[in-house]
Amino acid sequence: MEFTPLNQFYNARVFLDRDANVIEYYFDISNGNGAEDNIPYYNDLYLDVIYSPNEANSIKIEDENELLEALNTDSITTEEYNLACNTCTMLIEEIKENKNIFINMDKKGLIKKYFMWIYNSSNKKHGLMFKYILYFTIFRLVWNTTNLFFF
Repeated sequence: MEFTPLNQFYNARVFLDRDANVIEYYFDISNGNGAEDNIPYYNDLYLDVIYSPNEANSIKIEDENELLEALNTDSITTEEYNLACNTCTMLIEEIKENKNIFINMDKKGLIKKYFMWIYNSSNKKHGLMFKYILYFTIFRLVWNTTNLFFF
């Protein structure tokens, strides 16, 4: 599943096993998120945070060298560099304090909601086939302060 929060400076992915149990969270730090023509997007700022709750709550920061290289080659501004670093620090604090909205979200309930949405949006006689595509589907979500959108 992929979450694109409109009011945050990161994009979040959660990787699930076949029983919808969390394997890992992957956060791309961004300098803005949005949706254009119903397609979510984020502007990647190189830096990534990986959280593995099943590996002793391991938190890794990746691509710091790419972020620094982007700054040194003027691909990003000093402000964007600082935004990436500050967002990374804030995100790690949220993870450690168990306050991140996406980590605390009920993924299984969300998956059920998603497939009910597909089922109700499709021809009823074809809707049953959607319960079989869970393992092959990635869906994207855009989150603003009041609504959740499926794509």
